[in-house]
Amino acid sequence: VRPKGCREYPWYNIDSRLYYDSGCPGIKHDLDERPRTGDIMPFEHFFPLTPRFILWAVKKVCVKK
Repeated sequence: VRPKGCREYPWYNIDSRLYYDSGCPGIKHDLDERPRTGDIMPFEHFFPLTPRFILWAVKKVCVKK
């Protein structure tokens, strides 16, 4: 079950790729309370100015392989 709000957990692990909900705040939900597919983007867009090494480290910790 997806958490109630993006403040709790805005990340998604889909096929070993980490994504975030670009609709935060004010997430749009369908009947299953999941965000629309078009609102989920690569998580790198969440931190556009973050150095690549930091993004790599976050992925290494958060993405289960």
